[in-house]
Amino acid sequence: STQALTWLPDIPSAATIGKHSPSTTGRSELPSRSINVGQGDQALTSVDRAMNKASTGMKSLKKKLQIKNLLVRQCLAEFLGVYMLMLFGTAAVAQVVTNFDQKGTYLSINLGYSIGVLFGIYASVGISGAHLNPAVTFSLCVIGRFPWKKLPFYVISECLGSFAASATTFCLYYDAIHEYSRGNLTVRGPRGTAGIFATYPVEYLSVSSGFITEIIG
Repeated sequence: STQALTWLPDIPSAATIGKHSPSTTGRSELPSRSINVGQGDQALTSVDRAMNKASTGMKSLKKKLQIKNLLVRQCLAEFLGVYMLMLFGTAAVAQVVTNFDQKGTYLSINLGYSIGVLFGIYASVGISGAHLNPAVTFSLCVIGRFPWKKLPFYVISECLGSFAASATTFCLYYDAIHEYSRGNLTVRGPRGTAGIFATYPVEYLSVSSGFITEIIG
């Protein structure tokens, strides 16, 4: 059996492996190379310091500019919400009317007001509750879900937001409105433009019927 295994190659012993294997301390024996990173570290440190200083400054400025009064914040939220609602809506109406229904339809107006309601709610619901309408605020006061003392402030803010949006639309479509009306701004008629910014009753509608219409509608 000994002669049968003579063809196998010689396997080095553990002592031989330890003798010829590289030392575990070979890495420390290699010549070390010094890398000059001092300037890079200083540059990074300067950038970090500048960024930290800017971040601190922004936080301080944000804290100083933050409105502490809750009622003022709520009024501003209602103003912004109504402004966005009316801006999208009146701009859509102006686009359709001044182009003689060539660049938009009644569906465009519906979509414009729908998008305005969506953005108005998102902008104000977390602060003021997104009433976006004096009628909604008044109704909430009647059922006891909103304090009466805030009613006039909400109503004023909502009305101002609506007027500001209408003024913005008028400025944006100033040339188009004057071209459409031929320089003669009228409420009703074939080229009336007041309907862009508000709704008006027809001539045959009585005050009582209009009042009931507003309550139901």
